[in-house]
Amino acid sequence: MMREGGYAATGFGARLRTLRVEKGLTQAAVAGAAAAHVNTIAKLERGLQEPAWPLVLALADALGVCVSAFRLDPAETLEVEPARRGRPRKEPVEEPAPKKRGRPRKEAGPQTQDAHEALRRPRRDKRRG
Repeated sequence: MMREGGYAATGFGARLRTLRVEKGLTQAAVAGAAAAHVNTIAKLERGLQEPAWPLVLALADALGVCVSAFRLDPAETLEVEPARRGRPRKEPVEEPAPKKRGRPRKEAGPQTQDAHEALRRPRRDKRRG
């Protein structure tokens, strides 16, 4: 997956999160020890941002590890999940049938059929007989 700078994802964030959780530290604790902002640590762990070298050194000191601890082992595979943008989608919900408005129609029974036929017949003038 390519980043904004045109570089492929390095997996730094995944290693940072793994090391932080192994040490039992929060993002705020690591940020305070590395003199970085909490949002920077969060972005690094999500893979939205890659660190500058001075920040890598500060993070290594804050976690008490060597800088090489952030490198992926050749046996590890890099599976970076793309970040979703925007609001989460709502699950589709079946909507009930819309209510009918107005007066209900009468069913066509024999009386209404006779009335319709009477309207269709040509009228005879009673005077002409």
